[in-house]
Amino acid sequence: MEKHGKTFCYNFFESDHNPSIAIDELDNFFQYLVDGYSYTPKIIKFNPTPSGSIYTHAERTRAVARFIKYLISKYVTAQYYDDEPKEIIRYSDRMLKTLKIKTEGYSSLLVRRKVDESNVSQGYKSLTIEMVAAIYEIITPSSNKKRNELNPFSTIPLQWRNYLIVRILLNYGLRVGELMLLELESIKTNIRGNKYSLIIANISDDNHDSRARLPSLKTDNAHRVIDIEQHDYEFLQFYINRIRPKAKHRFVFTALKAPFSPLSYPAIYLLFKKLDDAFTKNHPTFKNTKYSDSIDKITPHVARHTWAYLTLERIYEKKYKEV
Repeated sequence: MEKHGKTFCYNFFESDHNPSIAIDELDNFFQYLVDGYSYTPKIIKFNPTPSGSIYTHAERTRAVARFIKYLISKYVTAQYYDDEPKEIIRYSDRMLKTLKIKTEGYSSLLVRRKVDESNVSQGYKSLTIEMVAAIYEIITPSSNKKRNELNPFSTIPLQWRNYLIVRILLNYGLRVGELMLLELESIKTNIRGNKYSLIIANISDDNHDSRARLPSLKTDNAHRVIDIEQHDYEFLQFYINRIRPKAKHRFVFTALKAPFSPLSYPAIYLLFKKLDDAFTKNHPTFKNTKYSDSIDKITPHVARHTWAYLTLERIYEKKYKEV
């Protein structure tokens, strides 16, 4: 491996055996493979070999991630770090969590490959761009002047709430539990008002959650910051100010009938079941198993896979055109 004319081993030694230098380069390494093994600054370089598919690039990136994990277990220890044992463990844990986050998208892409190659419809495929367009055609809310006859939900407020749920899962790859954690304070702008974010964290101590199965992130202090488009921020503000009922809790997505409970896992999966029924009725070709890219059913998990796959595909196409 080379990096700015030096081997990785040399850089690793110079960093006092700090695996984070490799973690920081992981996304650049994937782009380097997509570029067709052409060298650009700040990218770890392997000896050139013929460029393969995006799936192969993802597999090789995950292989590098496994090697980095080994480096963490080997070198983030008392033998190489002059710190208290607890501090070394915390540092190692932080590295492992960062590495896991960076490799999630590549793992999702490989799941897509395995399903496609076996042509087994298990609900884990990604949607094609045409399928996504068909979903938006169905889920777009009605207006007072024009009713969307394809929308399976009965009232305009219900349609707006469900449209936003589907849109957020498809556009930003949230898990269902993360969607359920969104509070009114989770939707923010920066000081200038030109950037918009969703802040996902565990439930605030003063926000009572009556759900039987409580959503949560994996660790108490974990949080995610997701950049969103301006129009999605405006859609969310419209929903909160005009549609969402004044509930005792501060969760964004709530039932629209008293007692206005926060949406549960079953409620969100029922939403997707109704959407899937409408999708099957209006676009049966997309469900026909004689086609390799057919879809078995639309679920929140499929929405997340779609986000991961289409995001990586856009990166691949952009870098391919630049070559």
